[in-house]
Amino acid sequence: GLLDLQDSLSDLSGLQSESVKLQRQFSEAQAAFQAANMVYTEKETAFFREQAGILASTLKEGEPCPVCGSTVHPRKAALAADAPSEAELRKLKQKADLARQGMQKASEQSAAKLAEIKRTQEQLIHSAAAYFPGIADIGRDAVKERLFGLIEPALEESGKKKEENDSNYLQLKEQAARKKICREQLAHLEQSLQENEKAAVLNEQ
Repeated sequence: GLLDLQDSLSDLSGLQSESVKLQRQFSEAQAAFQAANMVYTEKETAFFREQAGILASTLKEGEPCPVCGSTVHPRKAALAADAPSEAELRKLKQKADLARQGMQKASEQSAAKLAEIKRTQEQLIHSAAAYFPGIADIGRDAVKERLFGLIEPALEESGKKKEENDSNYLQLKEQAARKKICREQLAHLEQSLQENEKAAVLNEQ
């Protein structure tokens, strides 16, 4: 009934509040991943530069480079002061991977909540159409607000009709009770008349 629709509207509002919260959590998870991934990428680049620097430090003029074969080394890669160790780089990669997983999980949770909202809206519109024809033609984003504006007056009208029906029922019940009493009184009178008639006949005899 209308009360069920009202409950469904409240449920939908709750789902939408949860959705906003989940979207905020995704934004935070996304920021955390971007930060962790940026640190990892920078350190990874520094690590490879360091590797190149270690290689460059062994090069001597006139001797061929093991990579390109050149015997001239005008621009050797310099050692990176902030280069991480391989173990540190693995930890940074692990941290970035965990942040990526957190972002993915938050995204999936938000998507699932949005799908639940869509299903709830469709069910609500389908149920409401029985009471408010044409509600399905309203844009989904505006349906909730529109139904809030329709259900309250409808519930008020329904309450008035219920009061009227209850009043009519009580009146009919009272009338039925009075008729029952009248029938009982009439039956009693008829019985008395019959008894009086019998007594009169006996007296005449």
